Amino acid sequence: MQRALTLINSVRNADIFDQLQTWPWITLLLVKLVLEDKMISFNTGENCPQNVFDRCRQELWDAQAGRDRFGPGGGDNMGNVYLMLRSLLQAQLPFQKNISWDFLRWPALIARLAPDHPTRVQFVDRLGMAPEDFACLCFTAYYPALNNETIFKLDFFEPLRPHFGAALDRFLDEFSRDLAGLRTELRRQLGARIAANEVARSRKELSEFPWLSNYPLLKISDRRLLVWHPIVFARGLESAVHKRLSERREDYAKHFSKVFEDYVLELLAEAELCYLDEKTYKDGVGADNHAVEAIITSVDANVFIESKMTAYSDNLILSDRGPMVWQNLKRVREAMNQGWMVSSRLRGGDTPTWNCTSAIEDFLVIVTSQQMSCATGEHFRRMFKHDIFEPTQSALGKVRTPTTEQLERLPLKNIVITSIEEFEHLMGCVLKGEIDLVAFLREVAAAHSDPKTSVFFIDQLLGPKTKEWRITEAIDQARLRAEATLMKVLSL
Repeated sequence: MQRALTLINSVRNADIFDQLQTWPWITLLLVKLVLEDKMISFNTGENCPQNVFDRCRQELWDAQAGRDRFGPGGGDNMGNVYLMLRSLLQAQLPFQKNISWDFLRWPALIARLAPDHPTRVQFVDRLGMAPEDFACLCFTAYYPALNNETIFKLDFFEPLRPHFGAALDRFLDEFSRDLAGLRTELRRQLGARIAANEVARSRKELSEFPWLSNYPLLKISDRRLLVWHPIVFARGLESAVHKRLSERREDYAKHFSKVFEDYVLELLAEAELCYLDEKTYKDGVGADNHAVEAIITSVDANVFIESKMTAYSDNLILSDRGPMVWQNLKRVREAMNQGWMVSSRLRGGDTPTWNCTSAIEDFLVIVTSQQMSCATGEHFRRMFKHDIFEPTQSALGKVRTPTTEQLERLPLKNIVITSIEEFEHLMGCVLKGEIDLVAFLREVAAAHSDPKTSVFFIDQLLGPKTKEWRITEAIDQARLRAEATLMKVLSL
């Protein structure tokens, strides 16, 4: 354990390239394995020799891209290099992402809900506090964690106790563990996998962002906390709410989907984009027809917007097995089908005289609640089969979606898949005049016409076009409210 912490701390102030060269995700995976092994004592025995520590890290590195990832191909797509690279990115790229206010997104959206809204009730039940209090406590914890204070005293939080009381204790209990507590949690998860007849040591473990992000603070005494790694801390709090509420899977997704959809439309309004909404569309073509949430028309092109809220899934981002990834992209595939059907309906006649009916080119932007690491529909050809969406005849003789005509108007390269964070960035760039939406989507499509120029994430193409990402109104207002509350509590 000490070897790992020493290595991490030795480059804490170095630039990101130097930090990445030390493989922090590998180091923290080794820590996880040691914590889980009940045969390793925390208090007795010799320290791990440096050469043994280095060899263990090297073997984990080798295993991460080991030959067992490649196979003869076939039903589960072993041997698919794209799927392999996609899974490997999950451990490494989050270390390259800047610290941001993203940890406020979910609390901000839930804080706006009525006290009896099922998602707000679930939040309070699971996290033991109101979302407003959660935002304030996250805000407070960020200060020492991200200001190179590897170890800080719990006394830091004491001025907040008169106001937050039990919420403060609940927050610290949720995000900090001592070594024994971490072992207990890991052993519990191991037992659950075995009981479910799953493999004890999943290959996905080699690709996951450090598990310790679930508990980014280590209790090293009754009054002191250690930050495992600043980036691990930040990523842990950013995903904390979505991951924890996802424990109730469909119940969570069912009630939060409309909130998520409304937020996507809110971002369109912030970007000052005019659009045809779903209600107006269905009033015009019939309520039983497929629809998308918004249709933006610019000169000769349509941009369809469809949000897809899903519970968090490790299988979606960590698996390199074709069938598993295909199954977990079900909601994305549903959105693609909606786009194709709307594209056809707009050209089918008997519609109101909307501008969108005369457009000659369509784009579809699918906004997801979790990063898919799949930037466009074109990636489906690389993850699965090149002809995965080629028109085919069903057993009843009907042509399945997409048809040839649908693929001509809305080809796979014109289907863009963004996380909610990327969509915030996209709309921010539109608002600031840094991009024209349709022109940028055409650029994305052109880049994905060739595997050599394609990207895993839309931000890779969007980032060079802006000096800084815009903070959305919802997140910025949550930040201001948290600041105001803390200043009042601390009498500043």
